[in-house]
Parts: sequence; structure tokens; C-alpha cells
Amino acid sequence: MATTFPIPDAATPPAAEPFSPAELRLRRHAEFQRVYNATRKQHGKRMSFFAARREVVPGEYAGPRIGLTVGRVMGKAHVRNRIKRRLREAVRAEQAALKGLPLDVVLHPRRTVETLPFDQLRAEVAEVFRRAASQRVSGSASQRPGEASGKPFSKAGLPADAAAGAGDARPGDGAAR
Repeated sequence: MATTFPIPDAATPPAAEPFSPAELRLRRHAEFQRVYNATRKQHGKRMSFFAARREVVPGEYAGPRIGLTVGRVMGKAHVRNRIKRRLREAVRAEQAALKGLPLDVVLHPRRTVETLPFDQLRAEVAEVFRRAASQRVSGSASQRPGEASGKPFSKAGLPADAAAGAGDARPGDGAAR
């Protein structure tokens, strides 16, 4: 006896996966770096995050994009993968909070996310998204000091190229190089 499967109706659109398409994620190193350089790290109870608005280019995706970073310090590969799977599912459930905003968000979970009950994880992601959406920051106008000129500052507060040259002169040298 042959089993028959219903043929999908052509008028029924396929179910959209909200977080899995490539345009909804931050993937390239340059995309992550733009977010890191545009804002300061912010802290939630169980994760820290960066959020930056971006300029919308006609013809490109204009909604929110999410990036996840789970470093080796979080544990072995199977632990990191579990944390990322749980975070991706929480993001899928709560991404409506960012709907339509041209916002890039990078999430840095803490180790407690691995064993946190899922409803609490969803609540934490929802709180992070609420805070990110309420920011009045534009990605290009919120650069850190010195980055408007394209020259990052050193720890001493000098432009990086000036700080590098400041330690070159030896005491008693007296001669300009």
C-alpha cells in the first residue's frame, strides 16, 4: 500500500525561518568589528552585548542582524555549541522586539547561560533587545574618541601613532630623529 502525501497548495507561502538566513546574521569579522568600534560594551545579568545602528543601503536587508560570540574560555566545543544553540533559539523567540530596526547586536553570554532555564534565557535576551532598541545611537556618530579621524587612541590617551613614537627617544639622547 503506497502512502500518499498531501501536495502543498501553491498559494500557501513557505514558512519563513526568522534567524537562519545569512542576511539576518553578522557573519564576517568586519561586521563584528564595526559593531565593536561603534559602541561600548553593555552588561546584562547573564550576558554582555554591543548594539549599533547601521546605515541602510537601498537593496540590502534593513532589519536587525544578530551575532553570537562564544569564546574558548566558555568551555570545550560541545559546551560552546550548546550555548550557541540555546542562544539562537532564544533570539528566534524574541527577535520581534527588534523588528524593522536597522540594528546590529552582538551577544557575549556568560557561562551561566549553559544551565540557565530556557524561560529565563528568553527573558534575558528580551531585556537585551529592549535595551538595544531603546538606544539613541547611530553607528557612525557614536565612535569612540579618536576613531572619527580613523586613528584609535592608546591607553595613554594619545593617538596610537603618537604613542608609538613617544617611547622611542632615549634619555640623554637629545637629538631629534
